[in-house]
Amino acid sequence: MRTSSILTGGALVLAAGFGLAGPASAAANPVVIQPNPVAPGGQFSVFDGGNCKGKEGLATFKTGSTGSDIPTVKLSMLKNEVGGVGTVPANTKPGSYEVSVVCDDGKGNVEGPFNGTLTVAGAAHPKGAVKTGLGGAQDSGTNIAAGIGALGAAAVGGVWVMRRRAASDQA
Repeated sequence: MRTSSILTGGALVLAAGFGLAGPASAAANPVVIQPNPVAPGGQFSVFDGGNCKGKEGLATFKTGSTGSDIPTVKLSMLKNEVGGVGTVPANTKPGSYEVSVVCDDGKGNVEGPFNGTLTVAGAAHPKGAVKTGLGGAQDSGTNIAAGIGALGAAAVGGVWVMRRRAASDQA
């Protein structure tokens, strides 16, 4: 029983090594997208998942049977994988988008498509200072200058009061 298990396991390893175990697309890793989900206006990275033998390719995006307004991302060697960086346009509708990566194996042959999913979140990234009223973060130079002036005036006033007290104590 044990000998037959070892022989069967060895045959499977050999079959996988020679590509006899099944079609290549079934063994393909999924496309990797980081971060995922992405808000409209946000950037993302797309990687081939280690599937491409060559050093370049293209990633296209579609929803359902139609295309999308997410532009095609040109892929090249990035972090030891074939990858690239894209931006989700600010007017992109939330939802799931099919990602299809096709690569050139370096010999003129096409590899893929390798698939994955990009999720576009419902809200855009906030931009600018937080509008919270008093006590909130402000990025205005005028507010910073006014704060420094107020601290300086308080310091000068404190020194003046301390000197007056010291002079009245000596008299």
